[in-house]
Amino acid sequence: MPPTITLLSDFGSADGFPAAIKAGILKRLPDATFIDITHDIAPQNVAAASFVLGQVAPRFPARTVHLAVVDPGVGSDRVPLILISPGGHKYVAPDNGLLTHVVAHSGPLKNVPHEHGFLEPYRAEVPDRWAAYEIDPGRAASELSNTFHGRDLFGPVAALLAHGAAPQGLGDRVGEITCLNVPGPSSGGDSLSGRIQYIDHFGNAATNIREADLTDIEIIVACRKFVADGPVDSYAAASGPGAIIASHGFLELFETNGSAAARYSLAVGDRVTVTSRVEA
Repeated sequence: MPPTITLLSDFGSADGFPAAIKAGILKRLPDATFIDITHDIAPQNVAAASFVLGQVAPRFPARTVHLAVVDPGVGSDRVPLILISPGGHKYVAPDNGLLTHVVAHSGPLKNVPHEHGFLEPYRAEVPDRWAAYEIDPGRAASELSNTFHGRDLFGPVAALLAHGAAPQGLGDRVGEITCLNVPGPSSGGDSLSGRIQYIDHFGNAATNIREADLTDIEIIVACRKFVADGPVDSYAAASGPGAIIASHGFLELFETNGSAAARYSLAVGDRVTVTSRVEA
């Protein structure tokens, strides 16, 4: 079976950057199969890239190689990384928090500093049964520009891994990686307080509140001027603002046939309050 390599980036489609990465991989691995997760992440938006990667990549078969490049620190001393999951998925990415939602599938992350703000980066222990390696460019790249590590470093490493190279042959194992601070919601009195962590292109706002966090069957969800009863069973069940446990598993704020983000000026980081409809 030809090796599968997924790609996610903020490169867009206008300038040919994704094609340049694929061209370099095909020179090394002519039978590679590419799946584009997306190249439309907003420029330098590591948090959005992490959320999308975490929702999509683990659904691929084991041994898939995932190449993710949203890299504001390209050319600096930020670390290039290989991350291997317990199920055999292989991730190649800058060590800047992009892999946060991928490793979060294993459970709560360790070393989370309480003083860090929402989505701020910090150093976290690599979860049990995972393995991380700091890529040594000298072992993988024949030439390395200061501005396009996706083509010159991450692409060649992805090709080598897909061809069967051992990650320890490409770099030294490390015990910590950079993650973004995405805590669970906090409770106080009769309410639950969370945050918006991602807004999709429909204008739907995903929070950090999971179904398991909700103890009441009927709730009221509020954020800025957004107020809705929930959770509803479908987007069609509300005639305006609504709240639903979406396919990604988080409580989501939406506007029927519209953009909740645009109509209510919602933004990533906004606080979301959940109260019991019975108590209200």
